[in-house]
Amino acid sequence: METQWYNLRQSLAAECDVSLTNQFFRRLLVVLADPVSGSADKCKAYYDALASAHAYGVNSPSLPLKGHKLYDNLAEIGLSQNSLTGEIQLDENELSTLAIDVYLEKQRRFLDKPVMDVALSARLQGGGFTHYNGRGQQTAIRVALTSPDDSTLFVNLPTGCGKTLLIHALMLMTLSQRLNLVVVPTVALAIEQGERAEELLERAGQHHGGPYAWFGGQSDEVRTQLRERLKGGTQRVLFCSPEAVRTSLLPLLFQLAKHDQLGALIVDEAHLVDQWGDGFRPDFQLLAPLIQSLQSMAPRGIRKILMSATFSPSTLETLKNIFATSGQLPIEVNANFLRPEPNYYLTRTSSLEHEQQVLLQLRRMPRPLILYATKVEDAKRWYDLLMVNVYNRVGLFHGDTPTSQRKDLINKWRTDRLDIMVATSAFGVGMDKSDVRSVLHVAVPENLDRYYQECGRGGRDGKASLSHMIYHRAQIVVADSLSKRRLISTELGRKRWAYMHQSREPIAGSRFKIDLSTQHAEIKYDSRRNIAWNWRTLLLMKRAGFIQLFFTEPQLPQEATMDEAQISNFYKDYFSHVEVEILHDGHLDQSVWDNVVGTQKKCEQSAHLAGFSQLKAWLDKPTTPLCGLLSDFYATRGYLPESACGGCPGCRSQGREIFTPTLGTVVQPVIGWTSAGNGDLGEIQRVYYHGRGQQARVLLYKQKQLITSLLQKGMIKAIRTQPEVHTMLNNTLTVSDFWCALTPDEPDSIWDELVLVMPDEVEVPRVNFSYTNKIFFISDHLPDPQHIHRNWIDCDQHAVSIEDYFRNLSYVDN
Repeated sequence: METQWYNLRQSLAAECDVSLTNQFFRRLLVVLADPVSGSADKCKAYYDALASAHAYGVNSPSLPLKGHKLYDNLAEIGLSQNSLTGEIQLDENELSTLAIDVYLEKQRRFLDKPVMDVALSARLQGGGFTHYNGRGQQTAIRVALTSPDDSTLFVNLPTGCGKTLLIHALMLMTLSQRLNLVVVPTVALAIEQGERAEELLERAGQHHGGPYAWFGGQSDEVRTQLRERLKGGTQRVLFCSPEAVRTSLLPLLFQLAKHDQLGALIVDEAHLVDQWGDGFRPDFQLLAPLIQSLQSMAPRGIRKILMSATFSPSTLETLKNIFATSGQLPIEVNANFLRPEPNYYLTRTSSLEHEQQVLLQLRRMPRPLILYATKVEDAKRWYDLLMVNVYNRVGLFHGDTPTSQRKDLINKWRTDRLDIMVATSAFGVGMDKSDVRSVLHVAVPENLDRYYQECGRGGRDGKASLSHMIYHRAQIVVADSLSKRRLISTELGRKRWAYMHQSREPIAGSRFKIDLSTQHAEIKYDSRRNIAWNWRTLLLMKRAGFIQLFFTEPQLPQEATMDEAQISNFYKDYFSHVEVEILHDGHLDQSVWDNVVGTQKKCEQSAHLAGFSQLKAWLDKPTTPLCGLLSDFYATRGYLPESACGGCPGCRSQGREIFTPTLGTVVQPVIGWTSAGNGDLGEIQRVYYHGRGQQARVLLYKQKQLITSLLQKGMIKAIRTQPEVHTMLNNTLTVSDFWCALTPDEPDSIWDELVLVMPDEVEVPRVNFSYTNKIFFISDHLPDPQHIHRNWIDCDQHAVSIEDYFRNLSYVDN
């Protein structure tokens, strides 16, 4: 720290380039060099740099002013100017103890990091990819790369544990002629993720030279090149928004599905399908019938992967209802843990003092900072207030912010040209800015889930962050109103369905077409609102198991011959019709509606209300540990997430210390997984080779054709052996498929595996009872651990030589 502090002072005194790793020292230079910076921005940058120096133990730190104009009354913000030297110094009595760990850049996240599977790390071509971020990421990637082509996979991993790497693994390991389509919440995120994919593919020598995102405003030339690559099978991955899936990309996706060129469809931040899809952005829930329609046309099916860091049990159940293929059990990988980075604080104030309290905390809380408001008009008001207080490095981001402004704001935020982002919940989803140090809520969010998600946008780099909610009682009423989900009544819903059903148009098989513009006499809505409520009715019926929804391939004329208005009208007409298949005979019976749909509606409403109720209960009694509430809220199938707490009012009131253990060590049992073998009790096959005097490398070279064949046939998905043998195997085998590199001491897996025991090993790995199949390749001279005077293979009359095994395998092929 002494060197860092010296370098900072030298830079301020002599304006020379220095190397600074301290986030707050570096930021001070950035703010002072920015011509946009206001006096409050500069004061806060000085405050943060001095506070960090003080936290690290620098004695009475002070910094030269360099002629910059600051506040006239520095004492208001905890600073003063030395009358002799003119340097700025910190009033240490004003230093908030809340943020000491933040200023110390204290690491809070400690992860168990298993070695990455060699088949994947070799494809990633270095770049620091040697270990997984926890057992959860390891399991999720292994399952994603080995699951059936038509599987539905739910991945629940904490923020910062690398859901993006799962996308990259699919991109690198799957067949090049099959597209991995990734649906993300925003266009800005699609662009950002596309750029990251380009960097990785370029490093791996597989970059095709074009973009990896699809969004509005791209030139005709770029769109033409994208279409050519998609049809030609050279576009390994493409990022887009839900709106793109149901408009400009849709005809192309149907073509790709028909020609078996759509390999996987990934929905990132999938919890938003439930949170936003019912009203705010219905495009999210329309994804489900669109994907199922595409899957029904794909010869090998489409792998569906839904990822989130915050799947609550109710959200997970909703997503299963709308995405899971009928008759197929979805696969779940849950490896959640509570975020250890945020230190939570609450301040309840009066409505008259609320603004003053917020401004006071803004002067103390480290930057970068996100200020969350609930309503758009409140966000605008806070933005204006900050500008009046001469905070110029401030952005404003909400649901009504135009796309062009969003891109500019996110770019400025990512490149440290903003210190504060005033926002509603529309900001921060999936954002890859890791060094946010503070999150300030100036209103009460509508539920515990949203609050936790927004707090989690601080400290993504694993370092301590500060989370503070300052609120007054009237804001609880607003949150209560927002938490109430608007769902159609069963009586009105049945009426809407009856009119749509009455005007249906029969088509082939058991399906018929519905016109969503159908409107009975009692409905007085305009056409757009009527279609929206008809959609809500159908989606509620789907979630209740009444119907399945399908779309036909859109027959769009050549876009080159259509202007923007014509294209818009085409999709407006296309999505005013949908094909329906009835799954419940009582779909027109009001009593059945009251029972089945009514029950579904009550479950969904109570789940949403529960999130608000738990948040309110905590606000009413903050001595209850927040970490305990979160643990219960995000429990799945009775399994609690791994526990951690960076500090909360409840734990502090009970004298508990900050609890940040090594995390990422636990993966809940993977459900919905079916072994590639016979699905019955696991079988053990002993295959022996003549091992005396044989070298491992020679043995592997001799058997590379056999091992390659086992992998390509899907008879095994994993190889259990020593790590150095995994490396030799990767260099020897001619297979391009992914395989799990299991170490001898790794717990029993869910994959059919080859256990490879080298000639120089003296014992057989322990075999646990399992439903998966195991094939042992083992030296004929290795003693049996239970019968020390007999060789291991002599204890099994079904053991065969490796030559006979290969001969039998080849015979079956022929």
